[in-house]
Amino acid sequence: MAMLVVTWLALTLLRLFDGTNIMDDDQERPAMYIQDILVNGNWLAQHDSDGDMMSKPPLYAWLGALASKFTGGLNEISLYSVGALAVLATALLVFFQGRRLGNEVAGFVGSAVLLLSNPSIKMVHLARTDGLFMVLVFASALAALEAYRGRLNWFWFWVLSALSTLTKGPIGTILVAGGFIATFLAQDSTREANMKRTAIGHCAGILFFAVVVGGWFYAAYLQAGDPLIDKIIGKELVGHATESARGDGIGSKIHQPPLYFLSRFLPWSIFAVMAFWRAFKDRRSRTREAFARMFLACYFLFGLLIFSLSPHQRFDHQFPIIPAAALLAGMEIVRLLGPARIPLLLKAYPAIALLMLGGVKAYHFMNVTKEERRSLLVKRAAKEIPAGVELTYADSLMGLQFFRGTMQIHRSADEVCSLLASDAPVYVAVRREETWEDIRECYDGPAHKVAEWIPEKEKEPFLTIYSNRESFPASAEH
Repeated sequence: MAMLVVTWLALTLLRLFDGTNIMDDDQERPAMYIQDILVNGNWLAQHDSDGDMMSKPPLYAWLGALASKFTGGLNEISLYSVGALAVLATALLVFFQGRRLGNEVAGFVGSAVLLLSNPSIKMVHLARTDGLFMVLVFASALAALEAYRGRLNWFWFWVLSALSTLTKGPIGTILVAGGFIATFLAQDSTREANMKRTAIGHCAGILFFAVVVGGWFYAAYLQAGDPLIDKIIGKELVGHATESARGDGIGSKIHQPPLYFLSRFLPWSIFAVMAFWRAFKDRRSRTREAFARMFLACYFLFGLLIFSLSPHQRFDHQFPIIPAAALLAGMEIVRLLGPARIPLLLKAYPAIALLMLGGVKAYHFMNVTKEERRSLLVKRAAKEIPAGVELTYADSLMGLQFFRGTMQIHRSADEVCSLLASDAPVYVAVRREETWEDIRECYDGPAHKVAEWIPEKEKEPFLTIYSNRESFPASAEH
């Protein structure tokens, strides 16, 4: 297990010091949700600096705010810590589930497969709900498996389901339900059914789910009103389930998610596919391991079907079911190697991990995206703008607000015009030139370009500071 923790730590540090990418993958908005809690105390319903309602339930933002208490405020460490720790927790769940099935080596290999895969490489440096949702859904799947076998109270499944729902909605519980297709295909002869205990666990768990999830939603609705329902249920839940932003309908790209999995989970997807076939082949053996493999295979394949039918498709959506594929791939790798080669694999693992992590570092060093260059520029600008200067944000500059530790709703052109016309010094942060042109239509007073920042490989400024003063205060240094 120590080698797994070291692998995770190496991967996390490598990605953390690989540069910032706050402006990629829509990470600015979750950062603003956390900042809305820290700055404005909005724990129930958060907004971003555009004034838009949060798109997901608040558990990720809550944990990000809690992490910020230990790091002196929201910064890159606290922002990415939730996702990074979720990856570690998931890897350990894979390891312990393998050991619980009597195959500790398979658990270790499955955990290593997960850590040295595209999803984990991304999630340890991703300020989104994906990592947290992954660990909670996978944990609830394992809890459901153990509860069905009579080894765990169903109450804990509902607790974990409530937490996953508070992270990204009820889809996690639906994904776990797919695992129970295994009950029609296989049977565990060691199952210890207890109907009374099952009924009590379900009743207590459903009550907990209703109180926690329903309680939050009701309280948030009282604070935010209809915009909460319109965004979280109307746009995010129903909207994404029925139509994509480009107008694609249900099932219109059913082939895409399987191709995502096969290509972006390489080379491990090859072993996972072999494991799926073997799970179905051995489904009648009536052993605990055979049923668990069938359950995990059904959980994964049902989830893949759901994501394939959805018109809103990204590989990231598959992250909650990837741990099942990783564990099954680990079991298949161990089976293929055989007992004689396992000691050699364990001895070679540090070299394998080092080689793959080196490849990750080389890839990100040679493939710096436009969003990463802009993220670095905004981070530099935040340091160069004097700390005592209060900025007025004329359009969406969430990344700059993140690095400056602020959370302000950006102002309309009319509001900025009124501020510039006052006697007080006003410094306006502008991302788009057309925004400044709108401001100049209603403000004809003195205006100066105080500073601008142009990203590498681009010709136009990405961030410009305008003011009714000629420069920053005398202490300003760029």
